[in-house]
Parts: sequence; structure tokens; C-alpha cells
Amino acid sequence: MILEILSNILKDENIIIDNEEIRMIVEELIQCKGIGMPLYSTILKFLRPDIFPIIDVRSYRAVFGKKIYTYTYDKYIEYCK
Repeated sequence: MILEILSNILKDENIIIDNEEIRMIVEELIQCKGIGMPLYSTILKFLRPDIFPIIDVRSYRAVFGKKIYTYTYDKYIEYCK
């Protein structure tokens, strides 16, 4: 299921970061054991480097002043913008 959804990112020329499909992908990836924000942001960046940034833990802390475990999808969108 998740691989099929991820493959849709490659095909969709009009995809934007802030939409329900991306939210669903992020939530699915987070459910996978061992995948947190740094890894899912890397996966998305690998698939669509023109759209998604890699979220670095140290950068996140510098920007938001919070630990990475406080990270949410909405914070990801805020960071991306």
C-alpha cells in the first residue's frame, strides 16, 4: 500500500507539499518501525527532490527550539515553507 502511494508522488506533476495525500504518506511512514521525521523527509526528498526538503535534526532544533520527538506533520509543512 505505502509503496503504491509513494509511486504516485513520482507521477503527479502538480503535487504540492501541503495536501491530504502527502499527510497520508507521512502518517503511513511514521507507522513503520524505525522511520521518524529525518528518514521520511529523506525518502520524500529522494522521490521528488524538486519539492521536498530533508529535515535535519539540528536545523529543526535551531528553527523551532524543540526536540525532534515533538515534531508533527504540520511542523513539517511549516518547515518546508
